[in-house]
Amino acid sequence: MLHTLAQQGNERLVAFERRHSLVNITSVVDALPNGLVDGAIKHYQDVIRGNPWYFPTLCDVDIPSFLERWGEVHAAYFTVADDVFALLAKGEPLSTLATSSLLTRVIQSETMRGWVGKRSPSGLDALLEARVERLENWLAPLGEDVVEDVLSYGGVYVGSPSRITAEHEIVELFNAYHHKVGQALTIDMLDALDDAAQLLLRGYCRYSLATFNAKYRTLCGGAPRSPRVGMSADQASSLVSSRLRGLTAEDRTLVRTLLNEVKVLNHLNLNLEVKYSFKGWAGLMHVLVFAACSEATGIKTDVYAMRNALIKTGE
Repeated sequence: MLHTLAQQGNERLVAFERRHSLVNITSVVDALPNGLVDGAIKHYQDVIRGNPWYFPTLCDVDIPSFLERWGEVHAAYFTVADDVFALLAKGEPLSTLATSSLLTRVIQSETMRGWVGKRSPSGLDALLEARVERLENWLAPLGEDVVEDVLSYGGVYVGSPSRITAEHEIVELFNAYHHKVGQALTIDMLDALDDAAQLLLRGYCRYSLATFNAKYRTLCGGAPRSPRVGMSADQASSLVSSRLRGLTAEDRTLVRTLLNEVKVLNHLNLNLEVKYSFKGWAGLMHVLVFAACSEATGIKTDVYAMRNALIKTGE
């Protein structure tokens, strides 16, 4: 299911690029007002924390059901973002986004995203924390060192380039780009884009050449930074197995079931969320609507007050 979610998220962005072209997409993003792209995550977080969000509350659910829900929510989240970009791609100013109808859609979209996110009792962090707590309690009799090793080496994916954190992946991709291309990315290079650059621009730079080149200078301006080298998957598995020898066979089975669930949730949290949720391109499109409505109404973060103000003015 994780592979499916990653594939779906990537395919949506590939289709988006085909419709609009990388030249047009990056031109629109880099034409946004100064500081808006770089400050988008902070602005979004201020909005998220400054408002109540009225999502449903569910009891703890099984992981396959949660992953399906996460995928459906983010498919809808992307659709809203796609529609926002379509307005900007017509050459419309940012103020065009300041309408009560569009803000309502973005509020609804963000509400559902939050439903599977950190602030929800039915969300990713809650499910992850519940499983980690169960593991810690189950392993406590074996000692703190065992608990730490089992969670550190059994609770995250290791040894596979497709199952690493965003932090690790971005370093690997920029190193690959540096060794193959070795220069800042320019708009005339987009028609024959290097594979690593394409993944970086799409997944980690929100289609901003300025952001891409700033990250490139940071990571490769001096000696290119190397990804942290850790244990291979086989080494990690062996270490975890040795730490679990003090448990019964039945308990080891239960622990490994929980560890697999923690692995899945950690990968979703540390990799896919970065690319396809509010920190990525789709999130940038949402925060542009919040920013435009804030500018139009003079209201800093209260999205419901913004919407009421826009309704009153007929926007």
